[in-house]
Amino acid sequence: MKNKKITLIRASIIAFYSVCLIIFIYVMVKKPLENDIYHLLGHVVEIGFHCPSCGLTRAVYCIATFQFGKAFYYHAFFTSTLPILGYIFLTLTVNLFMGKKIIPYPKNYSVYLYVYFGLYIAFAVLRNFTSVIY
Repeated sequence: MKNKKITLIRASIIAFYSVCLIIFIYVMVKKPLENDIYHLLGHVVEIGFHCPSCGLTRAVYCIATFQFGKAFYYHAFFTSTLPILGYIFLTLTVNLFMGKKIIPYPKNYSVYLYVYFGLYIAFAVLRNFTSVIY
């Protein structure tokens, strides 16, 4: 029973990273700085405000092409917290894939995720009411 659970977790991890790779390849081929692709699904309603993910695709493209200043301009919050997100994904992936704790992570990392998403929501709201945060 435990082997089936580990196999399912490993398959889920591989599927997740495969989808991320396909999306990354799509973004690299479409070149969002040259073409007008803001979201994979497009804007549903234009209301005059920046959505929380506005600029995220362009920021990922700029990071992949080592244009960190532009990446910070397009989405400052994501660019600033990328090392933290990378560590979280690395620890969760390695520990889940191997089935045991190999890389240490905080005991209550869910609290950190709640704080992260709270800051992300605050950033999303503040970027619409200030000219400093794009």
